[in-house]
Order: sequence, then C-alpha cells, then structure tokens
Amino acid sequence: MGPLDVTLDRTYELIKDIFAEIFTLFPDPLVHLGGDEVVLTCLSNKTEFTKAEKIEENEIELAYRKKQRKMLKDLNSTKKFIYWMNYEINLE
Repeated sequence: MGPLDVTLDRTYELIKDIFAEIFTLFPDPLVHLGGDEVVLTCLSNKTEFTKAEKIEENEIELAYRKKQRKMLKDLNSTKKFIYWMNYEINLE
C-alpha cells in the first residue's frame, strides 16, 4: 500500500467517510491535517489530471488541499483545519 492517489474521485469518497466518523467521535473544534511529511513523488506524471484541472504538476497538492478543505467544511462547518506545511498556502 502506498499513498492515496489524490487525482481519483474515490480517494475523496474514502476521506469523506473517514472524517465523517472522526467528527462524530472527536468533538474537538480543531482538526490537524498534517502535510509536512507528504512524499510528493506519487504526484508525478499525472498529465491527464493536470490538463483536466488546468493546473501545473506542482499545483496538484494545493488543488487536493482546497478540495479536501471544502469537502470537510461541508461535513462540519464549525471545525477549524490546521496544516503543518513546509510552505505557506492560501486555501481560501
């Protein structure tokens, strides 16, 4: 097993199901989504995805984080999401 492929819709279905359960188990207002230990080599050679999304290969992680954040906000709009990134990003 390797990293989740963020270019596949079924990955988001899985993430949504997992976080729906996590949100019911842990009422904390903050959710840490990590990011500092992500190995990005799994995002190489995703030409079909980058063309469809009209993004560059180096923007795949940002596209994933934006989609992830929207999906999780839709699940629970009161949660605040925290990231530990090696660089600053704007998800708004």
